[in-house]
Amino acid sequence: MTEWIDEIGLPEVIEFTRAELAPFDLSKLDWFKLLPLPKERYSGECTYPVRTKPRARSFRHGYRIRACVCPEADYPWDGEIVTGSETLENGDWDYLCTDVRFLDLAEMAVFVAGHEAFHFLRNSGQIVGRNTEPQANLGGLRWVQAWKCR
Repeated sequence: MTEWIDEIGLPEVIEFTRAELAPFDLSKLDWFKLLPLPKERYSGECTYPVRTKPRARSFRHGYRIRACVCPEADYPWDGEIVTGSETLENGDWDYLCTDVRFLDLAEMAVFVAGHEAFHFLRNSGQIVGRNTEPQANLGGLRWVQAWKCR
């Protein structure tokens, strides 16, 4: 059973995350934590299951999601987020960025939660796509859109 931990005081973000993940198999998701950061705007991590021994069928732990945001940050937050890449005429490649604006702490938390949830769902084979940072960023931005439309 998944443990839902909110150390920031955003229960509506936890409930939104639970609702977004409800259609999926969460049996291997140990916990989802919403944590404060002291200085940075946001950070997150989705750790994958760790086997007890190489090639073992048993695991020390399952998936774990940590979404961190800075409660003291100034909002609205304007910035760029990498959402793709392109090949240039000379054969090199470059990132494609999308301008974003998060109006408050909750929107930022939803973005990080959606980003890390994408990694979990993709790695566990529950959604299609490439498990890349730009793809996860798009997943986070989709969650923010759903958050705004609720």
